Amino acid sequence: MLFPLKVLTAIREGRVDLAFRRWERARVRPGSRLRTAVGVLEVGRVEVVERAAIGEDEARRAGFASREDLLATMDRRGAGDIHRIELSYAGPDPRVELRGRADLSTAELDDVARRLERLD
Repeated sequence: MLFPLKVLTAIREGRVDLAFRRWERARVRPGSRLRTAVGVLEVGRVEVVERAAIGEDEARRAGFASREDLLATMDRRGAGDIHRIELSYAGPDPRVELRGRADLSTAELDDVARRLERLD
């Protein structure tokens, strides 16, 4: 799932906790995690919803100014069912910390060497 940085920041800050996508079938699963520019997001409940079931509050929770704006966006996205996806910020991307580490233990170095050998 791709999100503009503005939406990712709002998810991290807790102002956005829903997303809506038009898909033939769900492309994310509950409990899965997504690495993004602002950190890791966790996917909660994923369900197909009818247009009529989407309210103003849900549209705002998804970062839209109104229900009409959300539905107009869904209509531009082509065919498929509308999926409501619950999202939460799960923390910083652990790879950021790892990039800054230069002092690997012998076990970690052995693990890296073993993985590299499999690539050859």
